[in-house]
Amino acid sequence: MNILSTDTLEVLLAAVDEAEAGGRTGLVIGSDAEHFSAGADLAFILDAARGRRWDGVEELLRRFHECALRIRYSPRPAVAAVRGLALGGGCELALDAGAVRAAASPPWASWS
Repeated sequence: MNILSTDTLEVLLAAVDEAEAGGRTGLVIGSDAEHFSAGADLAFILDAARGRRWDGVEELLRRFHECALRIRYSPRPAVAAVRGLALGGGCELALDAGAVRAAASPPWASWS
């Protein structure tokens, strides 16, 4: 369901870094998965809350906020290729992109 874990957010931040530093035209955020994103890793948040590990929850939220701002304000445009669900934080990230391309199948499926 492409949940947004700290690892996932690190990959997105690295992609923004690559787009900016690598002279790319822009960034497409999407995947071949059935759903774009079901949002935050709620299992991680629940487990951290039960164990009173608030630093882990804070780090996840900090990384999410950093990722959303980097996507929104990057000098390279981002397009969210949304398919299936885009819930919670997944919807927020899609809306932070400069454009959203909603599709029943991945847009690159028809590229030759």
